Amino acid sequence: MTLAVLSAGTKIGISDGQTPPVYNRIPEILTLGTPETTIETIEVTSLDSNAKEYISGLTDGGSVPLEGNWLSGDTYHQLLKTNAAAGTATTFLITLPDTPATKVLFTATPESFVISPEPNSQLKFSFSAKVTGTPDWSTTATVTG
Repeated sequence: MTLAVLSAGTKIGISDGQTPPVYNRIPEILTLGTPETTIETIEVTSLDSNAKEYISGLTDGGSVPLEGNWLSGDTYHQLLKTNAAAGTATTFLITLPDTPATKVLFTATPESFVISPEPNSQLKFSFSAKVTGTPDWSTTATVTG
């Protein structure tokens, strides 16, 4: 018997910018990525080395893509669009529906925002943001809504 967990119920919240912050759920998300962890390796081989040598460099949180059903009247869809146009970094919280819930809190700078009308399809949008700093996978924050 599998122990797999259905991904339905995954939530992403966007910070209201207050202290303490409230993470308001962004509705109608169809697909969502989480921050990734990649670590650059730096070659440090010297003339004293008898083989190539490396050290770990800085971590990179990657980009977080999301796609959703576009709701022009939704406050948080409009906030994504506005922040993308202004290049405003935003803090997000993703909560997965596993037990105990896996959560990740991160700040990201917008890379792209597009609304995609297609024949015979719902109106969708996509948004991508580049993680800045280190994602917090031990957060106890919650998504509201």
